Amino acid sequence: MILTSIKSRIIVAILSVVIISLSVSTYYQVIEAKKAIASRIEEKALSVTQITRDYIKFRHNAIIADSVNKLNLKKKSIRSKVDALHRMFAANANNKDIVIDNLTNMQVGALRDLSQLSTFDSQVLLWVGKLYDLKTNDGRGNGSVYGHKTASFVYDINNSYKRARNCTGINGNNVFAIADNLLQDASEGFIECGIVEQSGAEERQINHTIFIKKFMPWGWYIALSTPTNDVEADINNSITVLINEIKNILEKQKIGKTGYFFIFRGDGYMPLHPTIQGENATKIINPDSGNSIIYDLKGAARTERRALSYLWDRPTDKGNYIYRKSAFVSHYPALDWYISSSIYVDDMNLFVAPFIQKALLSFVIFIAIATGVSLFLAKATTRPLRKLVQYVSNVDEKGIPVGDLPEEQSDEGAVLINSMEKMITSIKQYQVSFLESESKFRALVESLNDILFEFDITGNISFISPQVNELLGYVQDEVVGQKPGFLLHDENYERSLNLIKHMFIGQDEIHNEVFNFKDKDGAKRTFELSAGPFFDETGEFGGIRGVARDITIKTELDQELRETEERFKVLADQLILGTLIVQKGKIIYCNEAVLKIFEMEIRDLEQLNQYELFKFIHPEDRSLIANQLMKKEKGITKGIITNNEWRAVKGSGEIGWVESWAKTVYLHGEPANFILIHDITQKKKAEEGIKQYRNYITSIIDSMPFMLVGINVDGEISLWNKTAIDKTGIDFNTANGRHLNDVLPDMSAQAVEIEKSIQNQEPIKSKRSYLGEKGNVVEEITVYPLSTEGFEGAVILIDDISDEVKIEEMMIQNEKMSSIAGLAAGMAHEINNPLAGMMQTASVLANRLVNNFDMQANQLAAKSCNTNVEAVKCFMEARDIPRMLGQIVESGNRAANIVNSMLSFSRNVNDSISSVDIIELIELTVKVAEADYNLKKNYDFKQIKIDRDYQENIPYIYCQQTKIQQVLFNLLRNSAQALHANNTSTPTISIKVYLEGYSEDDQRVVIELEDNGPGIPENIQNRIFEPFYTTKPVGEGTGLGLSVSYFIVVDQHGGDMQVFSAKEKGAKFRFSLPLIAKSSDLNQEKSSDKKS
Repeated sequence: MILTSIKSRIIVAILSVVIISLSVSTYYQVIEAKKAIASRIEEKALSVTQITRDYIKFRHNAIIADSVNKLNLKKKSIRSKVDALHRMFAANANNKDIVIDNLTNMQVGALRDLSQLSTFDSQVLLWVGKLYDLKTNDGRGNGSVYGHKTASFVYDINNSYKRARNCTGINGNNVFAIADNLLQDASEGFIECGIVEQSGAEERQINHTIFIKKFMPWGWYIALSTPTNDVEADINNSITVLINEIKNILEKQKIGKTGYFFIFRGDGYMPLHPTIQGENATKIINPDSGNSIIYDLKGAARTERRALSYLWDRPTDKGNYIYRKSAFVSHYPALDWYISSSIYVDDMNLFVAPFIQKALLSFVIFIAIATGVSLFLAKATTRPLRKLVQYVSNVDEKGIPVGDLPEEQSDEGAVLINSMEKMITSIKQYQVSFLESESKFRALVESLNDILFEFDITGNISFISPQVNELLGYVQDEVVGQKPGFLLHDENYERSLNLIKHMFIGQDEIHNEVFNFKDKDGAKRTFELSAGPFFDETGEFGGIRGVARDITIKTELDQELRETEERFKVLADQLILGTLIVQKGKIIYCNEAVLKIFEMEIRDLEQLNQYELFKFIHPEDRSLIANQLMKKEKGITKGIITNNEWRAVKGSGEIGWVESWAKTVYLHGEPANFILIHDITQKKKAEEGIKQYRNYITSIIDSMPFMLVGINVDGEISLWNKTAIDKTGIDFNTANGRHLNDVLPDMSAQAVEIEKSIQNQEPIKSKRSYLGEKGNVVEEITVYPLSTEGFEGAVILIDDISDEVKIEEMMIQNEKMSSIAGLAAGMAHEINNPLAGMMQTASVLANRLVNNFDMQANQLAAKSCNTNVEAVKCFMEARDIPRMLGQIVESGNRAANIVNSMLSFSRNVNDSISSVDIIELIELTVKVAEADYNLKKNYDFKQIKIDRDYQENIPYIYCQQTKIQQVLFNLLRNSAQALHANNTSTPTISIKVYLEGYSEDDQRVVIELEDNGPGIPENIQNRIFEPFYTTKPVGEGTGLGLSVSYFIVVDQHGGDMQVFSAKEKGAKFRFSLPLIAKSSDLNQEKSSDKKS
C-alpha cells in the first residue's frame, strides 16, 4: 500500500508540474510571438515607406534640378540674343536721320532688318517697342510694339499692339505694367508672364519667360521671350514616370499576405492605390473618429510611430468599413505626398495561428510524454524498493540468503535497519574512493594556469589555488584569511572593490570582469574574473567562488594594438581622401573626409550596414559598384579595384562625383574592405564646363551663315561647320582628315593662295562666281592663317554674297533711274519755256483775231491795208483760221499737262508722308502713262481702253504719294506692254477702288488693276516679286519694277500685294493700303480742293 501511494503521488506531481509549466510557457510564447510578428511587420512597413520616401525625394530633387537647368539655359539663350540686338541697334544709334511719324528712317530700317532675322526658334517671340507709353490713362499697360517677330511672320504695328494687350504676368497684371515697374530701378531683367494665343476658335495661355532690356538712345525696350510650358510638361511627365516606377516597385513589396502600399496627396487624391487609384478619398470617413480618413492618416504622419489604426472594407465586402487595419505613413512635403503601407489586423493573426497550432500540438505531445515518463519514473522509483525489500527478506545477518520467510514472521523495520547498516559499510567504501577522486581533482586544479578562489560570508579569502604563487608570488597561507583588497592594485581599486561588494550584497554573478592585482613585488598584473555566489545544503548563502585568468600579456598587446589604431586614425584624419573600413557588413571606421564628402554625421553613418550604403550611390551607378564587389567577393578580381568613378548622393540631396579604390585587408583575423574615396566633383564640373564651352564654340561656328573650313598645314580638314554640311551634303566624319581638294575640288584654284597665306601669315581675300541652280552665284573666299604652339594651318571662310551683289546692282540701277528722273525734269523745264511762249502767242492771236475782232486797233490796221475788218474776218473764216488757233491752244494745254505730270512724277518727295486722294493720284498716273509711246514698236498707251469702277466717298489715306504713283505706273505700264505684245484686239485695263473692313480700326483701301492680256503662267507667279526676275528679253527689263512695288506697298506702307492670273485669261494685281487716318478735317480738305 505504501509503495502504491508513493507511485500515485509521483505521477500526479510530475503531471501537475508539466501541465502548469507548459500552459504558462505556451501562453507567454503566443503573446511574445504576436508582439514579435507585429513589431517585424511594423518595422518592415516603416522601413519600406521611409526608403520609398527617400527615393521619391531623390528623384524629385533630380527632376527639379533638371528643370531649373533647362530654364536657366533658356534664359541664358534669350539674354545673349537680346544683348546681340542691343549691340546691333547701338551701332546705328548715333546716326542722324529725319523723323517720320515718331520713327526715323534708321529705326524703320532697323525694324526691317529685325523682321528678316532667321536665328530665332519658332516658339521664341521678339518684341521691340517704346518705354515711355507703357501705361495708358486707364491704368492698363498696352505698350507700343513696333516689331513682333516669330520664325514665319512679322506682325504689323496694329496686330502687335493688340497682341501686347493680351500678355499677362504671373500676378494677373499686364506684362507691360510689370515691365514698367521692373525698369524703374534697373536697366534689364526677367519677367514671368502668360501670353494668350489663338488656335482656331480656342484660346490658350502659354507661359513665357521674358528678358527685357532698355535701349535709351531711341527710347525703346528690347524684349525676347521663350515659352516655359515645355519645362512644366517635362516635370509633369517625369512625375508620371516616377509614379509608374514606384507602382512597379511597391506592387512587388508585400506586408504579410494582404498588406499593400499606397500613396495619397494632401488634397486626398490617390495617385497610387490598388482599388481607388485616381480617386479622391477625402469623403471617406473613419468610423473610429468621424473624421475624413485622409485627415487621420495625415495626422498619423506627424506622430512618433507614424501609425494609425482604423476601420476599412475588404475586396470581398466593399463599402462595409468594419475591418480593423493598421497603416504606417511617411510624408514628403515637397510634393505633399503621403507614402503609406497598411495591413488588416486579423491577417496578422494568420501568422500566429500556425505557431498556436504547433504549441497546442507540442502541449499534447509533452503531456503524453510526461504521462509516460511519470509512469516510468514511478515504476523505476518503487521497483528498487520492492526488490530491496525482497532481497533483504532473503538474507540473514551475515548477508546469506535463507529463503522465503512467512509474511507474519517478518519484521520489515528490522530488515531495513540491518540493510542500512550494510549500506553504511558500502558508503564507507565509497568514501575511500571519493577521497581518491578528490585528490585527483585537486591535482587537476593545481595543474591549471588560472587561480581558483573562494570568499566566505565574512568577505575573507577562505581558499585560493596554488597558482597564486606562480602568478603573483604569494604562498597560499599568505593570502588565505585576508580581505579581497589585499590583492587589489591601486589602479581601479575602488571599482574592483565595489564589484566584489555588489556580489555579496546582491548575490549576483560577474563574468569576464577585468581586475588589476598586485604581485608580491607590487607590480600590476591584469586578470579577468568570473565569479558567483554558492549556497549550502540548507539553501543558505555560503560565500563567493570564482576563477581568475591572467590576461596581462593580452592586455598589453591590446593596448599596443589600440595605440597603433589611434596612430592610423590620426594619420587617416589628415588625408584629403575619404577612408572607410567595412567589416562584416558594418562600418567600423571612417575619417572626417568621408563625412564631408557625403555630408553626414558620424552617428548616422555608423548605423548603416554595407547594403544601406548603396543609397549614397546614384541609382544609375549602383549596378557598377555592386558588380565590382560581387566579383571581388567571388575572387574573380583580386588586388585593388581602381578607377571607379561614380555619382554620390550626398546627405543634402546634392549629386557629386567621386573616385574610389578598394582592397581586402585583414583586421583581427577577419577580412575587411579598405576603401579610399576622392571627391572629384569640381574636376567633373570643370570637364563639363570645358565640354559646354566647346559646344558653345561649336554652336557659334555652326550658327554662322557661311561655310567655315579649318585645315592644317598639309591641307587636311579639321573644322567643318553646319553650313558646310548643308551646302555640300558631306558630314563632318566624312570630311575630317581628308584633303581640302578631295572634298571641295572646286577650291583647287585657290590652293596656291591658301598656301601663300599660311606661309606669310597674312589673310587673303578673293572672289569667284559660278552658275548655280538658282542662277549666278558669287562667293567671297577669305583665308585666315593660324599659328599656335604645335599647330599651323588656316581657317577658310566661304561666304555667298550673291544677294549683296544684287543689292549693289539695284542701287546702281536706282542711281540710274534717279539720273534719268533728273534729266526728265530738266528736259521738261526746257520744253516749258518755248511751249509757254507759243501758247501765249496763240492766245494773243485768238484774242485779237477771234474773240475781239471788232476792236479799234483791228479796224485801223485793216484801213491802213486798204481793206476793212469784215473782209479780213470773211477771209479768216474761209481759211478756217479761228479753228486752227483753237487747236493750237488746246494742244499746248495738253502738252503743258503732260510736262507738269512728268515733273511731278520725277520730283523726289519720298521723304514726306501726306494725306492723298487716291482717285486723283490714279487719274494723274493714267495721264503720265498716256504719254508712254514707242515709235519703233508702234506702241501707244492711248490705244488702251481704261474702265473705272470707283467706290464713292473714298477717304484720304496717308502715304508717300510719289512712291504709290510709282507702283501704279509700274502696274499700268506692265499691263500695257503685255497687251501690246499679245496683239490683243480690244486692249482693256480695268481699275477698281473700294474700301475693305468693317470697323474704322481695320479699314483698308483696295486698288485692283486687271487686264485682258495673255496672263501669267502659274509656275512663275510665285517669283514675279523677286528682285531681278524678268521674262522680258535681255536689255528690255531689269526685273526690279514689281519687286520695288512690292517693297513700297508691303514693307514701307504696311499693306499687302497679290497677283491673280490664269494663262490666256489676263492678270489682276491687287494691293491694299491701311486707312491710317480718317477725319472730318481731311474730308473738308478734300472738298475744298474740289471746289478750288
